[in-house]
Amino acid sequence: MRSYAAALLLVSAAPLHAAPEAVLSPEDRAAIMAMANQAERFALSSPPREQIDALLDQAFAEAVGAAWSCRPVKAGADRTTRLAQLESCAAKSGAGEAGFAARFNKAFLARLDGESAVLAETDFAAMPADGEPGDASIKAQIQGSTLLISMPGLSQQTEAQLGTELSRAPSGHQRIILDLRGNQGGLLDQITRIAALFVPPGPGFIVQGPHDVREAQLVPLASSAHDYKTPLIVLVDSTTASGAEMLASILQERGRATIAGTRTEGHGTIHTLLNLRRDRYLKLVTGQMLRASGNPIQTTGINPDVSFTNVAPAQWVEAAAKEVPLPVRATNR
Repeated sequence: MRSYAAALLLVSAAPLHAAPEAVLSPEDRAAIMAMANQAERFALSSPPREQIDALLDQAFAEAVGAAWSCRPVKAGADRTTRLAQLESCAAKSGAGEAGFAARFNKAFLARLDGESAVLAETDFAAMPADGEPGDASIKAQIQGSTLLISMPGLSQQTEAQLGTELSRAPSGHQRIILDLRGNQGGLLDQITRIAALFVPPGPGFIVQGPHDVREAQLVPLASSAHDYKTPLIVLVDSTTASGAEMLASILQERGRATIAGTRTEGHGTIHTLLNLRRDRYLKLVTGQMLRASGNPIQTTGINPDVSFTNVAPAQWVEAAAKEVPLPVRATNR
């Protein structure tokens, strides 16, 4: 069970058997966790400046100096100077790691300094819905009259991969089964991009951030060059979380898909990352996702239309193909 109290975490991307150089001392880590434990839901309190100055200077010296190959931010520089340096590094480095991290750093700085910072739409779309995106390579196969698509995550290329698999699949299949079991989410913009392949433009979901970063807003579904009409069944279970839950929710609420399986994990938080080195970063909770109706998925999860509680997981695909009623395709909802 995840906890909102652990809103700010030090994460290492290095293998467990490795011993990378520590970026933050034990005292620094303790200070960070103390800040997180005192935080209110979805909003970090503003700690005394003396508690964060050293952390901020060190983090940005690491991120800008080591990871981005830009000159380090001068210790003690004010927030405006730091943001300008970050934007400069992002521009020099293009749309890669630096540009990705700069957006999160902007929000991170605003939170620590207790000042307001509004992220642009493109900035917010790139925020991970559940930490860093993992391997999200799609696998598709034809099983009888069913096109089975396994989607393990929501990375930058997921929507494009899905579109490719849908386009090149042989004609004649009666249903698409989208398997989201084990999918822990990923990038927010992939939720709406993937949903747009199946439903017309309309309400998507609501993003609710802390008051000092972004207010709640409706994220709409844009139009897509494709609108696949084949009946859709989505498989979910207790390991389906975050962005994957929201994707299933959109398809369910729009009447486009029948959801089969068991209740999802119920993890609707949004995380942002602060790069320290290439293998280390800070992760903090900065918001939550709500259904277009305003109902949360945090703790409640998504309830399936057809329960597979008494069906062995290995038999879910077969059961879905034989027993799950095909949904009626939505048109204007």
